[in-house]
Amino acid sequence: MQLPRHFTRTNVLAHLRENAGKRYTPTQIGHLFNRPTDQAREMLTELFEAGQVRRMVDGKTRMFFIPAPEELRERPTRIVGTGELRGWEASLRRFSDLCMLARG
Repeated sequence: MQLPRHFTRTNVLAHLRENAGKRYTPTQIGHLFNRPTDQAREMLTELFEAGQVRRMVDGKTRMFFIPAPEELRERPTRIVGTGELRGWEASLRRFSDLCMLARG
């Protein structure tokens, strides 16, 4: 695979698309395009804010990627409760009473 010569948004995005599913740190992208990490981080952040790439954090490390097709299919749907909570206050009262029992 031949790397693009120019460090442009289009070339970085093309590289990420060719390697969909692989996570890259700004340092790795900087090395691939022979640029400082700060420049790579700035460009990847711009791509993320534009919605063209995704970002994840593993510990203190930020990684940028384009999800592979199988990752998109596996994505779980979020369940959002829209109903009324019942018994919530009674549950909090029981918990509070239990805490007070321990105090004596």
